[in-house]
Amino acid sequence: MPFTLKEAVDCVKNEGLCAELDEAFLQTVDDGFSTAADWDKEFDQESFFWILYGYYNDESGLRRRKLDKWLSYDHRFLNDSENPVLDMSDCLGGEPFYTQVEWKAGVVVLQRFDGDVFEFECDSIQSLIDLFNQELARRDDNRRFYEMSTGSDFTAHYCLPEEGFIRLSRVLPFEGQQMEAPSAAREKRQMEQRIQNFDLERFGHEKRAAMYEEIGKLDEALQDYQTAIAQIPTDGSAVVTTDSTNRTRLLLRSALVLRKLQRLDDALIVCDQIITATRSDRLATMTRGKDAYWMKYDILTELGENEKAAATMRAIETLDELQKQEVAPKKEEPKAGIVGRFKKLFGGS
Repeated sequence: MPFTLKEAVDCVKNEGLCAELDEAFLQTVDDGFSTAADWDKEFDQESFFWILYGYYNDESGLRRRKLDKWLSYDHRFLNDSENPVLDMSDCLGGEPFYTQVEWKAGVVVLQRFDGDVFEFECDSIQSLIDLFNQELARRDDNRRFYEMSTGSDFTAHYCLPEEGFIRLSRVLPFEGQQMEAPSAAREKRQMEQRIQNFDLERFGHEKRAAMYEEIGKLDEALQDYQTAIAQIPTDGSAVVTTDSTNRTRLLLRSALVLRKLQRLDDALIVCDQIITATRSDRLATMTRGKDAYWMKYDILTELGENEKAAATMRAIETLDELQKQEVAPKKEEPKAGIVGRFKKLFGGS
């Protein structure tokens, strides 16, 4: 569905991306860009993708790509980078999963973090992406390299946590089915074995729910998330505590699963529970309330409930204003002179 340019830019900036995507940059894309009406122009995902492509490919593009963990390669990817393995490792930070040793014809020699050296058939950049995504899944890391549809012979990926991917799917043309790793079936069997041997008492229902979700067993994941929620004590107060924050986080996870299961009415109920729980919260949990509002908006739109969707959008705009007030720097009062301090101390007028 269409969205305004302002909505799209706000969406990527809320994920900590595109810090320099402002009016000055947009004027380099369109010399006539200057009025508030330009921000209200309707865009689709493909059009907005090309705005981002320009953002990451001008004279500041290399620095921006590294900052935002954006990868882009021609189909002859070694013409763009001598070491794409290092590019991906830099996106993830920490100890590299793999170190590139050398390239042969269609094969890269890699050294794993544990010292093992092996040959990996690699006829496209997606083969390497799949290898890294497979290792992220093995480590229970919720980040992935997500591919966008470019409509051309080059690739573009963002490295994102799952929640960020879901939110950005509103404004970016992510591929509908992310390509599975070559050994996905083997990885799934290994995960099922880990679940079978899972120490529930030690690690808890939430951890197992995430594992079920990873291999597509959504009904089992939902049951574990609901059990984890039920185990969190509630005192009915509006005070933000670790328990209330965890409860809100798990409710959001269960709403995501319900949506994947196409149980949209149930997902709306959970969204309303999150919104109610976060209405009096401060900035940290207010963000989850906003995520729930966005999910509610998308579901209502999908169901054709346009009036309710419009009301939800107004609530999102109100929440945006509240968040701005939370993060706005507070003005310091000018220090009173000695006479003013005496008046304050002794009640003088």
